[in-house]
Amino acid sequence: MSCRTVVFISGRGSNLKALLANQRHFSVECVLSNREDAAGLMFADAQGIPTFTAPRDAFNSVREQKSALYKKTEELQPDLILLAGYMQIIDADFIHQYENRILNIHPSLLPAFPGLEPHRKAIESGAQDHGCTVHLVTPEVDSGPLLAQMSCEIRQEETEDSLASRVLELEHQLYPWVVNAIAGKELIYHADGRLESSDALKKEATERKITIAP
Repeated sequence: MSCRTVVFISGRGSNLKALLANQRHFSVECVLSNREDAAGLMFADAQGIPTFTAPRDAFNSVREQKSALYKKTEELQPDLILLAGYMQIIDADFIHQYENRILNIHPSLLPAFPGLEPHRKAIESGAQDHGCTVHLVTPEVDSGPLLAQMSCEIRQEETEDSLASRVLELEHQLYPWVVNAIAGKELIYHADGRLESSDALKKEATERKITIAP
């Protein structure tokens, strides 16, 4: 049976597109958004994927707005929740309800440069390498257990835009790979913090220049 996922987005949905194009061991049951003008919703509609929106101005409070998204998620009973450019902080109660089942991709080599503007921070810091990280979501923003990373060298003439573009290409490779690995039981995060991966996955990671977290 395929692993059932839902995807949370707030914008263009480029990682959503990558996920939909690389479904091997998982299915996307619904795309949810806190913005009804999120461009990724139109792409999901075109692919026949159900969508659900809860824009802030349709509710009396942020709490009510978030509750609508959470309630819809509970109705769908997903195996995994995938954050893909979702720009709202997830409440701790919801995270605990789906502990170790909410994934996010962040455009830096965490724990370096969490939060906003990671590309600018990387360039200004003089870092030699940059990249992206798939991690489990915890109440502390961008602080959950790391699953895998891909990296690229920061070039001498690098701009924030050029670096963001190159890292985005890595994101599109890494996120579906990790989700498929988890859905296919080749990458397993244990409650005690151990990350177990199959020999075949380790070999594939090496070939793809992916670093599985220790």
